[in-house]
Amino acid sequence: MADVVRYVDPDVVGGAGDGTSWANAYSSLNAWEAAEQTDLVTANDTHTVYCRASAGSADTIKVDIDGWDTNATYDLTVEVGTSDRHTGTGDTGYRIVAAGGFDALLVIAEDYVTLNGIAVRNTQTGQTSSHGFHIENVGTGVRNIINCLAYECGCHGYYVQGTNDMNYFINCISLSAGQAAAGGSGFYTQNNDYFYNCVAINSNSGTSYDGDGIFYTGFGTATLKNCYAGGNDGSDYAVSSGSLSLTTCCSEDGSQSSTVVALSTSSGAYFSNVTAGSEDINLTSTSSSLYNSGTDLSADGVYPFDYDYEGTTRSGWCVGPHEYIAAGGGLSIPIAMHHYKMMRH
Repeated sequence: MADVVRYVDPDVVGGAGDGTSWANAYSSLNAWEAAEQTDLVTANDTHTVYCRASAGSADTIKVDIDGWDTNATYDLTVEVGTSDRHTGTGDTGYRIVAAGGFDALLVIAEDYVTLNGIAVRNTQTGQTSSHGFHIENVGTGVRNIINCLAYECGCHGYYVQGTNDMNYFINCISLSAGQAAAGGSGFYTQNNDYFYNCVAINSNSGTSYDGDGIFYTGFGTATLKNCYAGGNDGSDYAVSSGSLSLTTCCSEDGSQSSTVVALSTSSGAYFSNVTAGSEDINLTSTSSSLYNSGTDLSADGVYPFDYDYEGTTRSGWCVGPHEYIAAGGGLSIPIAMHHYKMMRH
């Protein structure tokens, strides 16, 4: 099996080039994608390309992952090292900050693509399609969005449209989506997707969309396990057609379903901060209601769930993307050790 692995490091500053080393790294994700579109199936190769945010700051150019030839054996991964990721809060570890206009900041239009540890902020204020992440026009191959963060996006944090049902969202975070007048949800999907240990907080309603946490409109079932949604203007878990399968999912009031666990609304009761604009979804301590209260996911076979968004080994099955570790405890693994293979369905 072969991968094409893309590391993104905002702190390494070198000359923009062919991506063969940090010193000759591509200056942005967009520069990498435009230059490196590759037929992975017939190339049958494994190679690493280095790219970084320009001059040590976030990119300001949108990225459209399109024009690649992939399959279950030859897939594409865009990965951020654990030391350079977001910290579970807004305004940290951005790879892309831009006004998206009618577009999302990061579009996936291919099968067998994995994004790992990417944080974005779409500052567009006037369009209904200014999402953070957008999956569109793909086939039956799996796509994995893991350890990612969408902060204060103009519309939806994560938006799935016109695709097959092979999208997995794992340890993903949406904070204060729907900043534009149109409003928007943290996660919006039209497919029978899977959400594991995701969080959607403080989504804003508007003229076109309710500020829902996780919204599903389809003809089947979206699957959610160990997720949290709260502080959203609309519903924390919302359905316009189809249904949600909710396993050990939590909200601040539990009103959406008898299977949703209701939690306290006070800041710091479960996350470090739930105030809009300064959210911090890291667990406060082992006394958090989310700590080791989740469902065992070891049999799901999609991802090694025993790591949280920052690469820390979980001591149990928490709700949400973060594992609380007391000072001096736990294990964070280096990037080379957690370039995972996803289960192919």
